[in-house]
Amino acid sequence: MTEEQTQPIEKLEVGDKIVRFGRVFEVFDVTKEKNPCSGEEEEIVHFKPVYATQANQTLVCAIPIKNIVKTNIRLPMSDEEVEALLKMMKGMVDDPTKRFNTRQAKEVLKSNDPEKIALILKRLAVVRRDPDTNFTYTKKRIFRQAMKRLQEEIALVKGIEIEEAKDLLARILKVQAVESLPLDEAADDIALEIDDDDDCDEE
Repeated sequence: MTEEQTQPIEKLEVGDKIVRFGRVFEVFDVTKEKNPCSGEEEEIVHFKPVYATQANQTLVCAIPIKNIVKTNIRLPMSDEEVEALLKMMKGMVDDPTKRFNTRQAKEVLKSNDPEKIALILKRLAVVRRDPDTNFTYTKKRIFRQAMKRLQEEIALVKGIEIEEAKDLLARILKVQAVESLPLDEAADDIALEIDDDDDCDEE
């Protein structure tokens, strides 16, 4: 990620967008509340999903602004950064014969780092085209999760629908893969992951 993305978030206002595990959220309220333990007044940021689904449409979250540094919450990529990411995905994979490490890939999915996640998608597309490699259920699930980690943010930045962002990624990845890609998400919808420092509730 760029230096701007790795800088800690020190201030958020109503209407700002943030990204967590690839999910895009919008800040809808900023309040000041007294911490019951320290007695100090804290600024609390309240946010909810931008792209509501049946699973998350009533989800609201809150976190003290000072605690964001303890999470992997970040600001969305810029349009230039998204274009660079898509360009990188169109290029050939370095060392295509390298063995795919599923355990390492799962850790990358938790990173909220779009460049690393894009590389996982590229490598899985290459694995998919190898007739001697079994594209296991685990690899399919990692692929679907990685797609989910990117498509909302790309949709937000490019001003398009999520399905359009998904199709854009699929077209790019199909250049790497000979066989069809595992794009059916019905059986593998990913639950939103929340850190212990967050407070998320159903409305």
